[in-house]
Amino acid sequence: MSVEQVNTNPIFAPADRPNKSACVLCPSKTFKNDHMATLHLKSGSHLRSLKRWHAALENYQKPGRGPRPEDPRVIVALNFRKIETQRVLDKARDKANTQAKVAARRARKVIKKAEREAYKAEHPKPSKQPKVLSESEQAALDARRAKKKLETAARKAVKQERKANRERERQQAFAAGNLNANSVPVASGGSGSSKYGAGASTSRSWRDGAAGGLAKKRVSPRMIRKRARDAKLLAMGIDPAAKTGDEEMSRKLQKRKKKQEKHEKQSAKRKMMAAQRFNNKGSRN
Repeated sequence: MSVEQVNTNPIFAPADRPNKSACVLCPSKTFKNDHMATLHLKSGSHLRSLKRWHAALENYQKPGRGPRPEDPRVIVALNFRKIETQRVLDKARDKANTQAKVAARRARKVIKKAEREAYKAEHPKPSKQPKVLSESEQAALDARRAKKKLETAARKAVKQERKANRERERQQAFAAGNLNANSVPVASGGSGSSKYGAGASTSRSWRDGAAGGLAKKRVSPRMIRKRARDAKLLAMGIDPAAKTGDEEMSRKLQKRKKKQEKHEKQSAKRKMMAAQRFNNKGSRN
């Protein structure tokens, strides 16, 4: 096979294996059929070999070089082996350089650590001395500590007193038959009064008294608020049940108006967010 034939088609049939095919530019490659050979011609390894082949032919055209061999296998053996050997040497050199850099970095770290330890040994930090207070400062500190202790004791006494009052009111209510043993009276005011007003029970008697057969029906928060409003109206001398039709209708209209305003606000907010997303998308495009 001549050099011109290699430029056209480097695939040939070796004499020792006539049932297979091989590539002149890739001596280590053998193929079972023509399809495998065609795939090899499109592979990256063959394209790199072809690039080296053209470079070798150009080198023979330079002045000072000897005559070009006629056998393409000789050209491949003389030039490709040199290129592969140079590549291996370059890799070994790069690896050696990397290892040398790592070793130098580790040595610098060891030296710096030794220098830091030597500096610390030569310049030790002064030990902290306890702060010496004068008589007035010590007296002020003792007064603050005593005041804090008294305030803590006073808060603890107030908590204990409130707890005792709640327990006493609970026992009195249980003795009167109004509540079970685990409920907290709220109608009498004081520490047991609810935030919803007098008569609004917020105890857990419906759950705690279930084991003893004293469970009561649970009151919903809405009913608790209604009872609190009724209690306030009674305290003002107004009958809660005496509501006119006009008041009821106005209340419903106000509720409907608030709901509509809320819906309009949410709709406007959604439209504004959609417009912002559209503008942002247009600016990105």
